[in-house]
Amino acid sequence: ARDLKSAFGWTKQAAEGGNVAAQNRLAKLYMQGIGTDPDLVLAGAWYIVARRAGLIDQEMDDFLQGLSDDQTKQALQKANRLP
Repeated sequence: ARDLKSAFGWTKQAAEGGNVAAQNRLAKLYMQGIGTDPDLVLAGAWYIVARRAGLIDQEMDDFLQGLSDDQTKQALQKANRLP
């Protein structure tokens, strides 16, 4: 479990640094609760950031479509504040 938390931390650092692949991976870690508590809103936010940079991931597109309207709104608001 400690290794997962460490991997999560490194992925988050890379995502915050603008690495698009890491942003998408971080979204999946938040979605699945790997190395962190599950957070569907943050998962959506990080995928939106990666999507805006041109990354397309069908699994994450489907995930985003499955969020409630309120979750989608919150994810968009958070995405606008992320790097």
